[in-house]
Amino acid sequence: MAIGDGLAMTYHLNRLAGSLANPTAATKAANVWAGTTGLALTGALNVKAANPAGSYKAYVYCLNQLAGTLSQMYGPDEAARRIP
Repeated sequence: MAIGDGLAMTYHLNRLAGSLANPTAATKAANVWAGTTGLALTGALNVKAANPAGSYKAYVYCLNQLAGTLSQMYGPDEAARRIP
């Protein structure tokens, strides 16, 4: 797996969603984890991060927000890995 290819992010979103036994695409895993349906990846992560509608952040920002790593601002793969 190449660094920054998004596969690690998808793996960790499935880990967080509890769907490692039957992994799904990143967007679906994010929706399951956030308790939403039909949202884009950015929308589901903003809901999970409790960002208000109209003040949505980019998905990488949300991943770092959820991981508590805003001061480092990791890429999507590393930020997703750091979410407990």
